[in-house]
Amino acid sequence: MKKKMLLTLLVVTIIFLLNTMWLIHLMHSDRSELHASPLYPTYVAFRTLFLQPRTIIVLGLSLSAWLLLVYRNTQKKPLTDGQKILLVTVLLGLTYGFALLASFKL
Repeated sequence: MKKKMLLTLLVVTIIFLLNTMWLIHLMHSDRSELHASPLYPTYVAFRTLFLQPRTIIVLGLSLSAWLLLVYRNTQKKPLTDGQKILLVTVLLGLTYGFALLASFKL
């Protein structure tokens, strides 16, 4: 279990670091093609929406409610190894995703 958890942490962190390097590369390159993309206005709209305080509060409350449900279910039946790994992956993905979203504006 410990090896699987460490491997999960390593893989998710490597994906985060690759995304970070790609975004840094985009920040220092010519962004005219990126801004001309049909997806760019959607990206800007979602970024603006996700970084609003209300959205962050709602997502935080939703995540807290989900974790409370998971915790209550573990009182009846313990989590399997796969469920623990999934839980860590989701939490890391959300944390890293918001860090990238807040750190880079293309």
